[in-house]
Amino acid sequence: SKLENSLRDDSKLYNSDRFARSLIVYMRGAILFQLIHPFLRNYVPYFKNKINDVLESRDYILKTLNNMIEKRNSDFTNIPQKL
Repeated sequence: SKLENSLRDDSKLYNSDRFARSLIVYMRGAILFQLIHPFLRNYVPYFKNKINDVLESRDYILKTLNNMIEKRNSDFTNIPQKL
């Protein structure tokens, strides 16, 4: 569709869309850690796949936030200070 094509063309839009989707997946999947027994999470393929998706989303969110913070910190260090 046109929306998907426009998202692929603009990297900022694509990354923000992916970030939002990762947040949704992470928030929905976080309850799985509380409700499902660790044995099921680790050894039953259905739950293991769901948990892996949640963990991948978590890793992407943390990596993106870390990149934002590092970029912001470098912006602050490059700004000349007024005396």
